[in-house]
Amino acid sequence: MSERTDGSGDGFGEVVDRLTDAVEESERDAGSEIPETDGKIGVIDARDVGRAVAEDLTGLPLDGIVEVDDHEEGWRVIAEVVKRHSIPDTQDILDRYVISLDTTGGVRGYSRVGRYRRGNLGEQREIFAANDAEGGTI
Repeated sequence: MSERTDGSGDGFGEVVDRLTDAVEESERDAGSEIPETDGKIGVIDARDVGRAVAEDLTGLPLDGIVEVDDHEEGWRVIAEVVKRHSIPDTQDILDRYVISLDTTGGVRGYSRVGRYRRGNLGEQREIFAANDAEGGTI
């Protein structure tokens, strides 16, 4: 390989600078998903906070937010995450998490409340029946 001495190597530096700027902008945009509020949040903001924090809390890819509920001085957000991808996707293993938020959108805690195969509604019903029998609420 020969070194360039005619100054044409500057193009590579420009590309690196543009890529660095794009990555920094993407990181700023990702951090802006959590709504900025000056007080209590509403149901849409609670959903957005749940969406923004679910993957970070669980370490698993978010499948969706399935419920948002005003609950005990704050919000309860139910998120489903993909524990294991399968082919076909009806055989994916999903975990269901409850994320507890305070009235301003701060995370108070989270817990896994169930695991089931995406295509098996019977397993989902068993999770909810067991939780109801224990006196819990999902």
